[in-house]
Amino acid sequence: MKKVFEMTWRNKFLTTGAKSIDGMIRLLKNASERLQEMKDDGVVLDPNNGVEDDYARLIISDPKDCKEI
Repeated sequence: MKKVFEMTWRNKFLTTGAKSIDGMIRLLKNASERLQEMKDDGVVLDPNNGVEDDYARLIISDPKDCKEI
């Protein structure tokens, strides 16, 4: 079995702390940019773990390929 490194990404509460719709947009944009950076580094969504429960299991085979996870 190949070793993987994982991170749990919480979808729930992404806009916690927003005081306006602009704040919500900013927080969601920041989350989107972070996910794109991780994807560019080789992080993928665990195919055996969806996001139905507001948590996503993100995985990478070699953390040296990833700037920060």
